[in-house]
Amino acid sequence: MSTQPAAEPAPLIALRDVTKVYGQGQAAMHALRGIDIEIQPGAFVAMIGPSGSGKSTCMNILGLSLIHI
Repeated sequence: MSTQPAAEPAPLIALRDVTKVYGQGQAAMHALRGIDIEIQPGAFVAMIGPSGSGKSTCMNILGLSLIHI
């Protein structure tokens, strides 16, 4: 019988070095810079941060709809 630990499940969602820039040149605005996220199956996740920090941009890249209450 093997006593090796069980392998960790693959992430349900994984982003690696994601960057999003709106505009070009002097008008370029970086909404995301090198974002890395891993979310495991069954995890509960909250994205928090100040206005303009890229939360909605990240969710839109993932293709998740935003709910406004």
